[in-house]
Amino acid sequence: MPMETRPTPRSRIAAAVAAALAFTAGYILVLYLFFAWLWPRLPDWAVMIAFVLLAIFVIGSPIVALARIGNALGKRPPGRRDN
Repeated sequence: MPMETRPTPRSRIAAAVAAALAFTAGYILVLYLFFAWLWPRLPDWAVMIAFVLLAIFVIGSPIVALARIGNALGKRPPGRRDN
């Protein structure tokens, strides 16, 4: 009976890093193409809407991330320290 081979932690980490790098590269490419190719072709009213939406996302995403981290850590009674 052959033994079942499980991926080693190192190979799983390497796969996760490779996937993260690919995702980041794709994200940067999409942003570059958007600002280099599409942004100059947008009408003025669409540029204003896109600018406002980008500002909301840039300002709001860290706030949402901090709120999720706070919810994941759970509610702690006042005065309690976890070091």
